[in-house]
Amino acid sequence: MIFGYLYEKELIKSESKLFDLWCWLAYQRWYQIMLIPTHVVKGYYYNYSSEQIYYFCKGILDNKLYDKRLRR
Repeated sequence: MIFGYLYEKELIKSESKLFDLWCWLAYQRWYQIMLIPTHVVKGYYYNYSSEQIYYFCKGILDNKLYDKRLRR
């Protein structure tokens, strides 16, 4: 979460070690599961339906590809 903020504010550059760490973390299953509560809160904040949030989080737990997470 903090890495996204830093990247958005251009405090992390694409070639930096911190960016590489962020990319490595994004592929780690434990890190993806750890971020589920954040996804739930953001989903309600941005007015996604409970069903969409459920399928998104279920996709993370089932280790599906991102583009298949919200399909029925």
